[in-house]
Amino acid sequence: MSSNIYKNYQINLGIPFTVKSAVNFHTINTVSKNEDIEDSREEIPEDIISSAKEEAELIIKEAHYEAERIIKDAEARANESSAAIEEEARQRGLSEGMEQARMQYEALINEAGDIKQSAKVEYNKVLEGMEADTVGVIIEIAQSVIGRELELDNENILYLVRQAFEKCINKEKLILRVSMDDYDYVSDNKNKLLSMTAGIGELEIKGDPSLKRGACMVDTPFGSVDAGADTKMRKIEECFRQALGRGYND
Repeated sequence: MSSNIYKNYQINLGIPFTVKSAVNFHTINTVSKNEDIEDSREEIPEDIISSAKEEAELIIKEAHYEAERIIKDAEARANESSAAIEEEARQRGLSEGMEQARMQYEALINEAGDIKQSAKVEYNKVLEGMEADTVGVIIEIAQSVIGRELELDNENILYLVRQAFEKCINKEKLILRVSMDDYDYVSDNKNKLLSMTAGIGELEIKGDPSLKRGACMVDTPFGSVDAGADTKMRKIEECFRQALGRGYND
């Protein structure tokens, strides 16, 4: 840049001015040191020195302005790069934050599913452990109550027999088998049984040593009907176990 300024005799920066002749500092120094030249004793014109100083100052100022421009341009580029880096970091941070939030959400969902599954397994284990005891206690209580009722009121066996008769499709010829404990009472109330159920033709009552108190079997030409107390208790027990067996899914 300095060589360009030296080759131009006119420099425009602010208010223009004209340098009368080219200035060569080497020539000036050479002349001042050469004592053999006749014109060396002559004093260098003041206007040349002034012009040289002004040109030097202009060179320095232009260099200073150019340096400031370069610095400002570098600062602007640095600011742009910094803003771009910040924006990229912000976008990356948002993306990473969203991804992290999604991963945390999925982890919570999976954890909730695992907890639910564990609770279901634990529930069923506890239920399985309680089922036998619970149903056993219920059935035991029911059997005790029914047995007590059969002992206190023999007429209860008649209602069990009637229910057995009602389940028979063909009632023309029936054989009623009861326990030995209930045989006398049932035989004495045969007519009452016939009056309680319509459509019975022939009825034979037998005592069966294999049956317990409250048990009764009705044999028909098409098969047998069991309507005793034990049978009813087994059905009740089955219903309880089915209800408990549904467990957690309900």
